Parts: sequence; structure tokens; C-alpha cells
Amino acid sequence: MIDGEGYEWTDSKQGYVGMPSPAGNYVKGNSSNGHARITLLEDPSQNNLLKEIQVNKGVLEPEVNYETFEYKVHLNPEDTDLTIYGVVDDIKATVEGNGTYDIPAGKTEIILKVTAESEDVREYKIIVDREASDNSKPLNITIDGLIENIINVNPELYGVLDPKEFDPDVHEYSMTVPSRIKKLTFNVEKGHKYQTVTGDGEVMLEAGENTIVITVTAEDGVTKSEYTYHITRDMSGNCLLESLTIDNVETDLEFDQDVLEYFIEVENEVTHLDITAIPEMKEITPIIEGNTDLKVGLNDIYIIVTAPNGEQAVYIIHAYRKQSGNVFISSLSVKNGEAVYPMDPTYNKLLDTYTVTVPNEVENVNIEAIPEVSTTTVTGAGEKTLRTGTNTYKLEVTAQDRLKSILLCKY
Repeated sequence: MIDGEGYEWTDSKQGYVGMPSPAGNYVKGNSSNGHARITLLEDPSQNNLLKEIQVNKGVLEPEVNYETFEYKVHLNPEDTDLTIYGVVDDIKATVEGNGTYDIPAGKTEIILKVTAESEDVREYKIIVDREASDNSKPLNITIDGLIENIINVNPELYGVLDPKEFDPDVHEYSMTVPSRIKKLTFNVEKGHKYQTVTGDGEVMLEAGENTIVITVTAEDGVTKSEYTYHITRDMSGNCLLESLTIDNVETDLEFDQDVLEYFIEVENEVTHLDITAIPEMKEITPIIEGNTDLKVGLNDIYIIVTAPNGEQAVYIIHAYRKQSGNVFISSLSVKNGEAVYPMDPTYNKLLDTYTVTVPNEVENVNIEAIPEVSTTTVTGAGEKTLRTGTNTYKLEVTAQDRLKSILLCKY
């Protein structure tokens, strides 16, 4: 007997031939009886059935069976998602579509796709039905923007909600905030995924009472709940500036009334600042301190704004006055007693060399040099003893920032 691969069968274990294995080696039959084991390969499974469909909410109808491929699930109005899991009848099959789905009101179709080992595909349709919710109550409404250090000026009055805690069944609330609180943000935590909200978000506050109405509409589009907030912005504590400018210096403070400190740099020639401070409340007058007689270096100028109720805001301008770089002399003269000798050329602060002719009998002169600014120093001036002929003197002028200039005078 010869099989399909050309091997001859025998009942003798003499002279047997090894058969090649899939791994490339040779296998031999049982040496005692000559028998070989033959494995028959099965055809790929065509089983693409589900034996179970699991849902975490509602009831699947009808019960899962091998003859039904469309099912229904009815959810409560408050159930907005569904987790579904199909279990294969054959472990060699695979399922696409298992997972969690958002379920809006109405009908939602979910498809489970089952692929057999043979790659044959079967689809299961699950139709999920849910009525629209009439729930229009939020879980919570919170308010952001109540800056603690501003509220704490009067914590018993400012930022206290009445009633203190949000209750979905209470529809009216009130609160007083100081004038420096100019905006609030209302946040609504929905009680149902498909609720819609209007009136929330950032709200700018006007002086006095503000009415904010937040409307929550249920999924059905009909049922609504309104929540009214009466927010009073108390202007009696308004100590804010509307504008702040420096008129004699070209600088932009980039003023923001909620920013209390500013830094500028001015030239040495600037000895005072002309400040215009305009408050929001026109009936109050800011007090400005430290804007005159600026010293070289850092100067702090205070703008104090006091509200009618006594609250204060203090704006500070840190002004750095530069050191002087002035090396000019305002006047230069050569004297002997009351006699003043002419200079050639006539003194000009931009020129640095001069000639002065004095009578032969004059033995001493006084060189007077006065700097343009008091912080500049001059060395080399003063009493000089003359000898016959040419006498050369140098004046060294040093500015505050250590710039130097040399004036050369010949006599």
C-alpha cells in the first residue's frame, strides 16, 4: 500500500523510511508495530453566533437565542448611557462593538459584528429606546471670582450667599460684594447630561444691584427651572482709580486699576513727577505723596485713595532717577581780586581750551569753575601762582556717573 506522499506501508520494522515533519526533521513510526499517527486538519469554524448579550441597564428583549438577531432595550429617562457586551458561542470568533454608548432620547441602534474563524460575518442589531427626561434641576450652582483678600475687608458682609448653600428647590439667592469685584462666574453642575443651561458663565457687575437669571431646561425642551441671583456691588467702598498718568515724563504705566505697583525710570534732570490720579468715585480726592524733590536712585511715590466707608487703596510708583552724566561747567572765570581777565575764546561749555592774558605784575590768579549740576565735581580750579611765560592748567570735571571732561587753560 502506498499513500499519497509516495511512502510504502509495511508491517516490518526493518528498512523503514523516516517521514519529514513540518519542522524539517524526520519522524518515524512506532518501532515495535510499524503504526503511524495521522492528524486530520479541521475546516475553519463558521460559527459566528452569540450565546449571550449582556447589558448593564434595562432588560434585553427577547432573551438571546440562536435564531434571533435583533433585540430591544428600554431605558429609564435618567439613564444616558448603556454598556453592552456580546459573548461568542465559539471562542475562535471575535466581536466588534462591545463597549459603552451615549444614549440620547429616542431610538439608538447598536450593531455587534461577529466574525467566525472562517471570516464569515454576522451582525446583531440592538435598538435602545429612551424617553426624554423632564428633569430640570441642577445638582449645584457655584460662584467663582470672590477674591479672598478683597472680600476679607468685611467678611461678614461681603461674599456671603443667602441662603448659604445651594438647594435645587430654592430659586432665589442674594449676595453683596465690594466695589473691587467687577465680575463673577456662575458654574452650573447639571443634574442630567442632556439638560441645557443659559445665563451661566462670566457676568460683569454694574454698580448697585445686579440680577442674574440662570435657566435650566430639561431634555424634553419643555420643563424649566429658573434660579435668580441678586448681586449687589457696594460702591461705598470704591477706592479704585479710573486712570493714573504722569504728565511731565514720557512713559506708559500700562495702568490697571487692580494693579497697585508700577516701576518707571526717569532722567537725572527730572526732579519731580506731575501725577494725575482720577478716582472712579468723583467725590473723593486722592492724596499724592513723595512726587517732589526726587533723589538720585529709587523713589517711592504713594497715591492714597480713601473710599467713603474708609476703605483704602494705595497705589505705588517706584521711580528710579538716573545718575547725572552732566560734565558741563556753567561758568568759568579767571580773577585777581576784583579784576576779571577776558578769555579767548569767550567761554562756551562746548569748548575745552582757552587762553587768558594777564599783566606781568600779576603773580596770582583764582580760577573759578561752577558745574551745571551740583552733583558734578571739578578739580584743578582755585588759587594759582604764576610764573613768567606760559602757565598751563587742567581742570578735570567728573559727573555723578563718573564721566570725565578735561578743560585746558593756558595763561
